Amino acid sequence: MRKELIMKQKGISTSTDPGPFSFKMAFGLAFFASLLVTLVVFFNIVLRLDIFHWDESHHAVYGLWVSQALRAFDWSGFWYWTNHQAYWPFFHSWLLAIFFLFFGVSATSARGLSVLIFFVTAVLTYLAGSKILDKKDWRPGLLATALVLTSPLMISFAAQNMLEGLGGVELIAAVYAYLIAKEKKQWYWFLLLGGLLGLTVITKYNYAVLIIASFVVVDLLDIFELPRVAGQAKAIAKPKSKHQLVKTVPTFLGFEKAPLLDWLRQTGVTALPILLITLLWFFGADAERKWQMLLWTKSEVAGGQATLSGFWQNLLFYPQAIVNDFVLSYWLGLLVLLANLWLLLGLKCRRILKLQAIVWTTLLLSIFVIGNKMNRNIYFLAPAIFMIFSASFFYYFDLARAKLKNYRLLFLLLLLGLLVLAGLAWPRAVKMYSGDIQDIKHGLHVNRETKERVADSLRFFRDNIPQTGSISAGSLYYVSPYVLYIYFRNWQAPVLTAFQMSDPNFAKSDFFIALEYQDTQRFEAPMLEWLAVLRKNEAAQQLQLWRQKSWPDLGLTAKIYIKPNLNLLGR
Repeated sequence: MRKELIMKQKGISTSTDPGPFSFKMAFGLAFFASLLVTLVVFFNIVLRLDIFHWDESHHAVYGLWVSQALRAFDWSGFWYWTNHQAYWPFFHSWLLAIFFLFFGVSATSARGLSVLIFFVTAVLTYLAGSKILDKKDWRPGLLATALVLTSPLMISFAAQNMLEGLGGVELIAAVYAYLIAKEKKQWYWFLLLGGLLGLTVITKYNYAVLIIASFVVVDLLDIFELPRVAGQAKAIAKPKSKHQLVKTVPTFLGFEKAPLLDWLRQTGVTALPILLITLLWFFGADAERKWQMLLWTKSEVAGGQATLSGFWQNLLFYPQAIVNDFVLSYWLGLLVLLANLWLLLGLKCRRILKLQAIVWTTLLLSIFVIGNKMNRNIYFLAPAIFMIFSASFFYYFDLARAKLKNYRLLFLLLLLGLLVLAGLAWPRAVKMYSGDIQDIKHGLHVNRETKERVADSLRFFRDNIPQTGSISAGSLYYVSPYVLYIYFRNWQAPVLTAFQMSDPNFAKSDFFIALEYQDTQRFEAPMLEWLAVLRKNEAAQQLQLWRQKSWPDLGLTAKIYIKPNLNLLGR
């Protein structure tokens, strides 16, 4: 028993029977639980949501334009819209375009992609988590998956057409590829790892910087394992008797030949696709524009969103987000945070240390280097954070079980504690799975009090304005210009939005549309200014109110204005 404890402390798990289930049975449980939660999110949240919010619509419109180019076999258009995306790179729009081609262009199909990504993330969390303590110790993987499926922040973004989910699945896939690559020592696993890390470059620049930097730290930590690897290689090759032949270590591209050379080649193979993807993106088509937009977005846009003043506010922001937003129970959130801060365990278990290096590197860079602070900035860390907690929990559980004679009492106490936490978190869980996740920043809310939706006002515009009529729309607050581009994508006349208000043709349109809310105190100046312009022109008899429709439960009225001399016959 003492020998097993020593091996565990060195990071070598000896558990051959971690529980009543087999690895495959536990995988089946994780798979079907993930599928069940995914279906709940889709049918109970996604199908009930309203129009895209601003960022969702920005991502969706590029997916729309890429899909239109693919549908028309317009390769020049496809190439243009792929490289024209400099604020966010193109990878998400490619995936979204495929979804639009198969399921049609809609908010539901776009959010359906996020739901699918969430499902894949949960399954990969089980597979990767099951390799932390032992190659097939299913317990940490199953617990980590349960935390993913009950995370308010992850459920919220699973139902939104955002990049956060894609960043999360890329990280957990990279962690899984890394664990297999270090286990099998085959070059193509390191190539796959590099490819997954390279995808972060064409997904979101923040993700690329944080994730690649964290894996650089992990790679540097591997150097400290070289003496151990060399000792294992000698033990394999050393004959047990003078009559036994010396065993040769299989090699491919030099792998396993010499530890230091092995590490250099693994690093080189991993870095190759990262460098290739980065060079092709930043030095390919529209390179100058990409560099300019990269510098502008990181200095002007990101620097002005959610910036905090004060050392302690910046230092504690992400730890508070982990406790409040990542986990259903605040008490459990504290335990999750402490497990990630407890570096002493990482010094005993190498795989936990690698995960902690990823989490710590990302958090330190996010706190002290990246100016804007938002919980979604570290969303992609959630699976790794949960895996650290799960592995730590079962590591110390096994340690206590080995030392305590009556370990069943410990198990009973842990079970009772879990039931208490579940009971305390139950009301929050019910609200979360019904789409009421307003108690976290960047959460969402499904309005179940009425069947009226803002999308109804857009259908009102489409149904009443002839397709040959040009349209101008200033600020519509909830309805971003990108939403208008999506809803009027097949319009046979120009549709000008708030982005084109300086265009001379903006004032020459046939129809002018507006959304008026009863509660105008919470709206921004541009929307109020647009309504004031329309009323002023109506008073001057340069415009007349043609049609309108109200939705009392929303406190919303949609209005269509036309010019007095507009001939509607024949339209």
